[in-house]
Amino acid sequence: MTWAPENQGGFEPINWAKKKSKVVDEPFLE
Repeated sequence: MTWAPENQGGFEPINWAKKKSKVVDEPFLE
């Protein structure tokens, strides 16, 4: 899986998922 470039230093998948909720919804159902 590819993380957002802005987060590649210390990626936060949950925050990214919220930003990209339209694209990433299923993989981050927590």
